[in-house]
Amino acid sequence: MGFLDNLKDKAEDLGDKAKEGLEAAKDKAEDLGEKAKEGLEAAKDKAEDLGDKAKEGLEAAKDKATEVAEDVKSRLHGDAAEPAATGAETPADSVGDVSETAAEKAEEHDADENA
Repeated sequence: MGFLDNLKDKAEDLGDKAKEGLEAAKDKAEDLGEKAKEGLEAAKDKAEDLGDKAKEGLEAAKDKATEVAEDVKSRLHGDAAEPAATGAETPADSVGDVSETAAEKAEEHDADENA
């Protein structure tokens, strides 16, 4: 019966090694699961931080756009100081300059063609 006893011992050893391997794999899987969970939490935190920063940037842009729109509106309605008093042009003044410049260019072009 030595052969069967030897075979039985080998099978038990093999079973023990399989159990140890299974436990090691289980531990490794748990470690990987924990690391994945930690990584997911870190990514979630970063996404929330980025969302907050984007929201702050959007609010700042909105405030600035509102400020500029109100300034333009007040200048167009004459609520702001007169351009002569401040030395600044209103948006309406620059439209007049553009139309005058376009008329001058057209006259120059006509004069060049007729010459």
